[in-house]
Amino acid sequence: MAPSSSLLFIILPALASVLFHQAEGKNATLTPSPAKQPAYFPPPPPPPANPSPYFPPTPANPSPYFPPPPANRRPHFPPPPSAPPSIDCNSACAYRCSLNGRQKLCMRACYTCCLRCNCVPPGTSGNQELCGTCYIRQTTHGGRGKCP
Repeated sequence: MAPSSSLLFIILPALASVLFHQAEGKNATLTPSPAKQPAYFPPPPPPPANPSPYFPPTPANPSPYFPPPPANRRPHFPPPPSAPPSIDCNSACAYRCSLNGRQKLCMRACYTCCLRCNCVPPGTSGNQELCGTCYIRQTTHGGRGKCP
């Protein structure tokens, strides 16, 4: 211990004793100091009437006609409609244009019609009515039939 701390241990009890005896001699009564008032904390603000405009409160008695969805299941969406079966336009048009004198032009027109209508008539010419109105109504800028 440092010398100053041991000195405090000797002086403090003596000082306390002297002060106590002086108070007894004057017949003074020790009164407790007034109690401190607790700090004032304002009351918390009242909660808002509607906590969030996006989630209205649920009624206490929900309607039986609209039961709430289960919390652990995702909504069911129907599968998208299936596309009609596609045909192999390359091989169908290759056969359709095999006897044509302008094969590149025939193949380009046939392939376009096949993609749009998903149909190529059987045989090397004619039979367009078998593919329906889509195939028949395809025309060039000049108004002539586009599909071979």
